[in-house]
Amino acid sequence: QRNQADERQVQVGLTSAGRTLLVQCNCLNETLIERSGMTLAELDALNRQVQALRDALSR
Repeated sequence: QRNQADERQVQVGLTSAGRTLLVQCNCLNETLIERSGMTLAELDALNRQVQALRDALSR
């Protein structure tokens, strides 16, 4: 749907199927965190390390 104030913008929304998938994805995140055996702090640190590695490799 076009934004009435600025027709260059198009507003989109999720379908019913998309909303169902969103709920399933959130559940998947919780499952992955639980199965990793890591704390949120450990996962955050790992994420930062992987990002730093990616950045270093892309130079």
